[in-house]
Amino acid sequence: MGKTYAGILRHDRIEWTGPAPEGVGPDRAVPVQVTILDEPPSAPAGPQQGRRMRQALETIAQAGGLPGSPDGVQWQREARAERPLPGRGA
Repeated sequence: MGKTYAGILRHDRIEWTGPAPEGVGPDRAVPVQVTILDEPPSAPAGPQQGRRMRQALETIAQAGGLPGSPDGVQWQREARAERPLPGRGA
């Protein structure tokens, strides 16, 4: 069975979105089998999306967090208390 490589098919060309198969170049033909996914891959996040995300998170933080969200420190303490620690009593 062959290896799987992620890519995007545009017209008659495959653009690799991850590491390309070794030895693939413009002067070498490689046999492939293409499976069309039901959902097209989303576009990679760009700098504009990162800025919008930062602004949204800053707005949430300035508003005091999400309403109804638990105190993270308290939640972590409770979660740790529910399980025995390795090497300590049962």
